[in-house]
Amino acid sequence: MSSSTTNPSHGQSAGAGLGNKIKGAFQTAQGLGDSIRGNAMDFVDSATGTGGRHTETDIGRQKTEQGINRVETGSAGTTTGTSTTQPTTTSTAAPPLPPRST
Repeated sequence: MSSSTTNPSHGQSAGAGLGNKIKGAFQTAQGLGDSIRGNAMDFVDSATGTGGRHTETDIGRQKTEQGINRVETGSAGTTTGTSTTQPTTTSTAAPPLPPRST
């Protein structure tokens, strides 16, 4: 009997494609969530004058694009050559308060 890793059957390749499409749907949802979170943090920071741009916005966009590509093609390939995901850092400490005007 031949090894299934060198010559996958039709059922195995179809199952892998379906699995990648399901993973792509979850990756798309996660990317949308990251984008919403990043945009919300950007909005709050701009409204309070404390902010800069949050990396979650860009990471969310990348994850969404990759997830959509995975759903459409059924493979785990990336849509762009520059799909580097930078780790996000979370701090439990509150940000410093702006100086009070007297």
